[in-house]
Amino acid sequence: MYMLVEPHELRKMWPYLKQGLNKILVKSPEDWIPEDVYASVMANKCNIWMASENDIIIGFVVGYINGEDFHVWCAYGDLGGNLKQWFSDLEDIARTQCKRITFDSWRPAWSRVAKELGFKPRSWAKEL
Repeated sequence: MYMLVEPHELRKMWPYLKQGLNKILVKSPEDWIPEDVYASVMANKCNIWMASENDIIIGFVVGYINGEDFHVWCAYGDLGGNLKQWFSDLEDIARTQCKRITFDSWRPAWSRVAKELGFKPRSWAKEL
């Protein structure tokens, strides 16, 4: 189950979110810092959905609408092997306004996971 974090609730959720964002950055070289996420939520440029199970927070998704796409900026959690179920719930959220879900990742394991979840390669980039 996902719960939308409203901007006025962000401060109280921030300690959990920041530690998760920092863990993402340890595993994946990104050009953002946790405070960029905070600022974007406060400016209504993205949203955060907290994942919970039995009233215990187990992760989160940061995303935003980009045209017809729901773009997952980043995600973090210990989903207990239930990634397909949690992803299905995320699809329900995205489906209300979008036709696709997109994400980018430097982590090689995501190519396997993305295929399992039904993603198809669509874009490739080479850094110059």
